[in-house]
Amino acid sequence: MMDKSGKQSDTLNLIQLEARILQQEHRLFRLLYNYFYLRHTFPENDERRDACVYAFYLRVAQAILPTAAATSICITSIAALVISVYTLTVLQKQNLTDARAALFTHSLAIQKTFFRIPRLAAVLL
Repeated sequence: MMDKSGKQSDTLNLIQLEARILQQEHRLFRLLYNYFYLRHTFPENDERRDACVYAFYLRVAQAILPTAAATSICITSIAALVISVYTLTVLQKQNLTDARAALFTHSLAIQKTFFRIPRLAAVLL
């Protein structure tokens, strides 16, 4: 809605320009000031109010995302280490069981041949 002098249009353009500037804010203290104080000075449906909220949430997301990525990589690598240690433990137990079984089988074979020799000697004598 524009009157003959064009003042309404200029006011809308200034509000939109200020909203764009507020939306691009990235400095921490100015951003906190805009979000916690300046935002409440604007009317409820004002673009500038939404721009302050958008800039604040965008800055929070930019601060959290690299930390979240590093944390998820760290958790994944720790999980991989735990799984590999568990797998190696299971394989060692399995190999130990197989070695014991082979040793037991070998000792049984030795015992059978050891006990057969005297029987054969007794039969031959």
